[in-house]
Amino acid sequence: DDACEALLPDYAATMQATDNCDYTWAQTPVANTMQTAGDVVTVMVIATDDAGNSTTCTWDVDVVDDIAPMITCPDDIVMDNDAGVCGTVVTFDDPVVADNCALPLDSLSQTAGLPSGSTFPVGTTINTFVIIDAAGNTATCSFDVTVTDDEAPVITMGAEDIEVVCDGDNNITELLDWLNSNGGATATDNCNAVTWSNDYGMVDAGACTGTGSITVTFTATDACGNSTPTTATLTITDDVVPIWTIEPTDLTLECTNDIDPMDAIQAWLDAVGNGDAFDSCSVVIYTNDFLGLTPTCGAGNTSGTADVTFTATDGCGNATPVTVKVTVEDTTAPEITSPALDDTVECDGMGNTVELAAWLAIDGGATFSDLCGENTPDVPVLVSTIEGCGGTEELVYSFTSTDACENTSAATIASFIIIDTTSPSIDEAAVDASFNCDATGNNTDLDTWLGDNGGASASDICSGPVVWSYDLVQESDLCDLTGSGLYRFTATDDCGNTSTTEATFEITDIEAPTITMGAQPMTVVCDGDNNITELLDWLNS
Repeated sequence: DDACEALLPDYAATMQATDNCDYTWAQTPVANTMQTAGDVVTVMVIATDDAGNSTTCTWDVDVVDDIAPMITCPDDIVMDNDAGVCGTVVTFDDPVVADNCALPLDSLSQTAGLPSGSTFPVGTTINTFVIIDAAGNTATCSFDVTVTDDEAPVITMGAEDIEVVCDGDNNITELLDWLNSNGGATATDNCNAVTWSNDYGMVDAGACTGTGSITVTFTATDACGNSTPTTATLTITDDVVPIWTIEPTDLTLECTNDIDPMDAIQAWLDAVGNGDAFDSCSVVIYTNDFLGLTPTCGAGNTSGTADVTFTATDGCGNATPVTVKVTVEDTTAPEITSPALDDTVECDGMGNTVELAAWLAIDGGATFSDLCGENTPDVPVLVSTIEGCGGTEELVYSFTSTDACENTSAATIASFIIIDTTSPSIDEAAVDASFNCDATGNNTDLDTWLGDNGGASASDICSGPVVWSYDLVQESDLCDLTGSGLYRFTATDDCGNTSTTEATFEITDIEAPTITMGAQPMTVVCDGDNNITELLDWLNS
């Protein structure tokens, strides 16, 4: 009971015995006497019959304390951690204990938790105490010591701003590395490792394509939810110029009669000189500074050259220039559109210089054209002189034309031909001559007259002195050695051109013959045929 005692039961009342007579029971110690817990009581029950005969039954009775002790723990304790420490020192009173029996000195023990005065960690520590009385009855109690952590992590290195060069893909790799490294921030906590988080959102577009910035707050949070922020900005810049992966190349074209041969210059400009540039951040815009060609052969020629700077510019104005050359060259000679033509003139005896000069002035009638512009006929070149008859000749000239780039055309060859088709001029016509027969044919007179060309004279504008010849055109016999001859006198120049004049050389006989022997009569015998033969012979003699 509460006094650490127990009433000894009345065992005799529950026992049975047999006897041929009546009997009575007796118990020692007497029933309902108080026995102290922990004692061992020897109980003896005696059965005595009426005759005084008895039987004894003896056993030990242990007085057991089966009432548990009472134990009361302190109330739960809640405290904040000490600064910089993941816990705090907590003191508390021992639990209050009580028992119906006297308690041993070491009956109270702590089976869980920390002793009073210890540094209790952040969190809840269950402290359990056990009380064991002398009989081994136990009782336990527990209470919580809760240490709260209200100390935020300490940022030992704040997040740092970072500037990266645009890679055209929002710099995902660098951004993730920066985010995963918490912007370079570090923190410590009084208790344990911190957990990092950030409020990464969208990149704010920058002033030019591909650039921008994002401000991120990195938060270090301990296990108790205490947190400390640090903020930094990642800025995406673009100060890298585009790279020419294929550089523009020079363009060389042959000049045509168009300032832009076959539109090739414009096509070349549109194709960025057949180059290509790359920028990791934005689209490349191409420009060029071509304004026109600087003439290389003068203003009248469409050939020329220009240094062209192609500039690859990204969205942020970073630019890479490359300078190449476009050349429109003229290596093509002028073409002969009309060949020079021979010019034939009548000899004027003075070299026909006026006509020659006029013919040369028009390049013998040759015309030239040039694809690139103007061309200038060259001074005609006398190739050869072919001497002709008299004052005639053939002057062979070469005609060429040279353009402004000093390309010279093929030659066209033509001749200035001086001919002589004009007959000599009869200045004095031949005069008839008449001589009295000298009985010898008047040969001396004839030879003199013929040698004097019948008195005729002639001249030729182209040749030197003419050559005279004569021929007997008509002969008329008169009597005996008399008669006349019609002579044609021909004046021939060096080129065989002729003029004629005619005159008559006449031999007359104005003197009668002298009869040295008179005619003789003749007689013949009739032959029946009128003697024709004899008659003719006589007549003829």
